[in-house]
Amino acid sequence: MNAQQNGELDLLIRQMDKEAKPPSDGGIDIALNIRFSLSNCWVLRAYEMVRAANEQLRLKDQSDERITRLNSRLGLVRMPTAKAQIQGKKSELSGIVLAHADGSDPKGYRNEGTYIAPSVVCSITGSVGWRPVDAVARESVYIRRIDLSNELLGLFD
Repeated sequence: MNAQQNGELDLLIRQMDKEAKPPSDGGIDIALNIRFSLSNCWVLRAYEMVRAANEQLRLKDQSDERITRLNSRLGLVRMPTAKAQIQGKKSELSGIVLAHADGSDPKGYRNEGTYIAPSVVCSITGSVGWRPVDAVARESVYIRRIDLSNELLGLFD
């Protein structure tokens, strides 16, 4: 049931992405705010489905590279969204420096629940995307919701 409801949410977000137009008066883009909120909700729900599938495989001493990869990518977005932290073990997080996009104001990351991954809208697809920090690679990565959704749907091929 969760998978079906998240699929319906995915369809709604995809349609909103296609129809998106910035407000003509330059005011607050309420539709964009709703897309960000729905995209965050979709990620949280998708992560739990994929995490549970990954756990079931692990309990059977099995693995599926596609599920493992998607679980990790969803987690990169989920941790800042749900817990305001960078995903990773404490040892992977030491020495990570966060700065503005232009490199100004660099500060060492502190795991205190205040990290928010920058979010953007893809100019090609209209999809919400995030730039979370990948602690293993020690760099920011760009992850679009539409790509995560396509990866999830690809598990059913």
